[in-house]
Amino acid sequence: MLFALTFLVPIAVLAVVVLAGVLPAQRAAPVRRGAALCAALAAVPAGLLAVFGDRESVDVPWLLFGARFSVDAVARPLLLIAALLYGGSLLAPT
Repeated sequence: MLFALTFLVPIAVLAVVVLAGVLPAQRAAPVRRGAALCAALAAVPAGLLAVFGDRESVDVPWLLFGARFSVDAVARPLLLIAALLYGGSLLAPT
């Protein structure tokens, strides 16, 4: 579940920003501003996966002759650092 959220939440924030381009200019600016303020929350599922994702893994048989995504002892601190840097960098422009 956390793997899916790690990929889907940033895509959802991006979709809100892109779909705001369809709105009139008066409505698009507040929607984009709100998405920019919430963009740092897109890194939260990755941080939760790094802290609480013990034995969680995802098998994707159609990707590159079968792929398996999991978080092991080496990847856990790297994922946490990446989530903190990504969230912090998204907070900087707002």
